[in-house]
Amino acid sequence: MKKIKQSLDHLTPGATLSQIASAHRRVNDLLRSIGLDPSSRSDETLRAVCQQRQWNESEVLHWIREKTLASYVHRPEEVRPEEPERSTNLTKWCEYISEGFHPLNIELLNEIADTFPRVAKVHGNQYPRLKYMCGHFKRFSGDLELYFKFQSKKLFPLAGKLDDPRQQLLDGTIRKLEQGIRIVEKDQQRLLQLMEILREKGHQLGNPKDATFRILNQHFKMLEEQLKKQFNVGKKIIIPLIQQKLGSI
Repeated sequence: MKKIKQSLDHLTPGATLSQIASAHRRVNDLLRSIGLDPSSRSDETLRAVCQQRQWNESEVLHWIREKTLASYVHRPEEVRPEEPERSTNLTKWCEYISEGFHPLNIELLNEIADTFPRVAKVHGNQYPRLKYMCGHFKRFSGDLELYFKFQSKKLFPLAGKLDDPRQQLLDGTIRKLEQGIRIVEKDQQRLLQLMEILREKGHQLGNPKDATFRILNQHFKMLEEQLKKQFNVGKKIIIPLIQQKLGSI
């Protein structure tokens, strides 16, 4: 790790994309996330590419250093546990969501929260939509954090009791599970609607010229994609398993 840090610290905007990409295995992912493919522009310098796109070269290089050293950029499949078999018990599926989706989505949410104020301050006059997006994002962020907390602290522990044949479920527990399903379904619908509003107000999260703004939009897209995958597992597997077990009581 020390060698990687020194290599990144000595890079300048005059380095080629190939040199920058070779400094850390995660750099390729970073560059592609903002629309640069090192393999097709390997001999071009970062400075030349940024001038072509009217980006701030120092800001882009700082972002690359920051994210590689923090080990932020990762492919979801590299950190997510292997998907359980369909017949696997509820506990395993709940762990799959808690360990495989929650950390990445929270990290993306925090990254957007950190980047949004800076982008809005710099580009708010040029892109007035950023001001409209800000309020919706705060609401979305707060609601999503509550959703994750409800799943991990309330619904999933209750669902795990259905896997233990020694557990004699009380009527109160059954009612809480039924209510929990209704809450999750309602929350998912509301969160998807808020995400759609953010996409609409963000002009479908297109790729503006500014690098930081482009990065912000890419993080929005990643979060949207991961949330839809997470919600799909809950809708098609976890909730039906809970309902099936409740129906057999």
